[in-house]
Amino acid sequence: AIALIVSFSLAKAQVKTPCSTDDANKRMETLYPDEVKKAKEQLEAETIEYAQNRGSSAVIYTIPVVFHILHTYGSENISDAQVEDAITVLNNDYNKLNADTAAIVPAFQAIAANCGVVFKLAKLDPDGNCTNGIDRIYSPLTNVGDDDTKLNLWPRNKYLNIWVVKNISS
Repeated sequence: AIALIVSFSLAKAQVKTPCSTDDANKRMETLYPDEVKKAKEQLEAETIEYAQNRGSSAVIYTIPVVFHILHTYGSENISDAQVEDAITVLNNDYNKLNADTAAIVPAFQAIAANCGVVFKLAKLDPDGNCTNGIDRIYSPLTNVGDDDTKLNLWPRNKYLNIWVVKNISS
């Protein structure tokens, strides 16, 4: 009986909550089929163009980033320095500048690359006003962390939107 209880406990402990990205994508495809299809086609065309130009060191893509920090004046209201550090980590990851590149798993060493992408905090908001790329929003939705907390979305075709919240729902 004890062995049975232990085996059930271990089996339950290994159950992982799946990422909800697939569910969110399916929901978007259901709600906006034409827009999603068009966006996928555009992404595919841009990916092909990028792959063809990959060998060119002259091609560097700069992606403006905006951090939307939802907070209630708690620890989730991260500092500007933490945001800037996140940008540094992102750039190191995408440009193969990590100190530990020698530790890349052998199966992936041949495809590890400098992607030629630079992430920078946005300097202009969608209306053309100066910004530091950090959008602080006081909202109790920081405790929810679902699609409804994506407040103040900037145009996705011009900015990488990143939301910082205290909790993320399943």
